Order: sequence, then C-alpha cells, then structure tokens
Amino acid sequence: AIYCFTVVLMTFGLFNVIVAIFVENTLAAAKYNDARQKRQRLMDQHMFTERAVALVEFIWRTHTGEQDTAMTRAEYELASQMELTPEFFEELRHYKEFQEILRGLDVADEDQLDLFDTLDVDGGGTIDVDELVKGIAKLRGDARRSDIVGVSLMMRSVQMAVTELSEVVSTLRTEQQELSKNITDGSMGAASSEGSAFRESAGKKKVRKSLSRSASQGSLLHLVDKDDKERERDSGGS
Repeated sequence: AIYCFTVVLMTFGLFNVIVAIFVENTLAAAKYNDARQKRQRLMDQHMFTERAVALVEFIWRTHTGEQDTAMTRAEYELASQMELTPEFFEELRHYKEFQEILRGLDVADEDQLDLFDTLDVDGGGTIDVDELVKGIAKLRGDARRSDIVGVSLMMRSVQMAVTELSEVVSTLRTEQQELSKNITDGSMGAASSEGSAFRESAGKKKVRKSLSRSASQGSLLHLVDKDDKERERDSGGS
C-alpha cells in the first residue's frame, strides 16, 4: 500500500511538472508571438499610413458634419492644418470609432486619456492634425532605450544652451555696469569742467572790471594832474 501510494504521488508530481513546463513554454511562445507581431505592426508603414488617413478623415467628417464622402486633396491639406482644441478633442475621444483607430495605431487606452496634454508640448492650448499624427507615431509601442537616450541628449543640449545664455547675460550685465559707471563719471567730470569754466569766467570778468575801474581812475588822476599843472603855469605867468 505504501508503495502504491508513493508511485501515485510521484506520478502526480511528475505530471504536474510536465504540465507546468508545457504551460510555461506555451506562455513564452505566446508572448514571443505577440512581441513579433507587434514589432511587425510597428514596422509596417503602409498600415500606419492607412490608419492615419482614416484618423484624418474621421476628424474632418466630425468637424464638417459630412458623412461617408470622399475627401479631396485640398480637403486633406486643410484637415492637416486644422487646429484641435481640448473641447473638440474630448468630443472626438467619446466616439468608439476614434478609440478603435487609436488602438489600431498602438495607442493604449490609458494613454488616450491625456493624449492632448502630451502632444501639446508648447502649452498653447491647441494642436493641429499634423502634430497629432506625428505625436501618435512617436507614442507607438513601448518605451525604448533610444527614447530615453534621445531625451537625455536633448536635455544636455538644452542645459548647454542655457549655460551659454547665462554667460552672455552675465557679460552684458558687466558691460552695462561699466557703461553706467563711465556715463556717471563723464557727467561728474563735465559738471566739474563747467564749474571751473564758470569760476574762471567770473574771475576774468572781475579782473576785467577791476582793470576798467583802475583805468578809469588813472584817467581821472591824469586829468587832475594836467589841470593842476596848467593852473601853476598860468599863475607863474601872471
């Protein structure tokens, strides 16, 4: 009995191990198959183009209210330049067809909720259809190492640009301070020169006035002396 129980137990355990290996291999194969299909879908530009065109046509039909009408080339150009507001995008997101198109473009449901904010990189409050298609092309698939490296390189470039801008601003500030100092010193020097010139002019006027006064006094004394001499001469003649 013990032998039979041991054989049954070992057989049951062996079958469990076999089943576990089979299930693991099946799941791994399914995962690999999904990854391969997803990779092929991401590399299929023809499929992406078709679904992007379907997206543009749906947005244009919703905007104009026209249904099941073929778009002309001019209408495609107008649709690519059309600005989407958050309200209109939220209206689009409530349509099942719009959600299915985004799923076909490998945009997950959780990414669709804040898709507008993600693509509105400048914070202007609007995005055009061309930006929407290009943004969806970047969002397709899982995050890759190249995406992280690209963001890191972009941030490094922005940091270098900000550093250069800071140096330029510092240099301009220093030059502005030196220019202000030179202007202030020049103003003070000009004021000092004007004061010296004024004092010199006043001094010259004072000297000239004194000389004029002295000259006038000298002339009077000369006349008095001449008058006295003439009187003496007249009295001597008498």
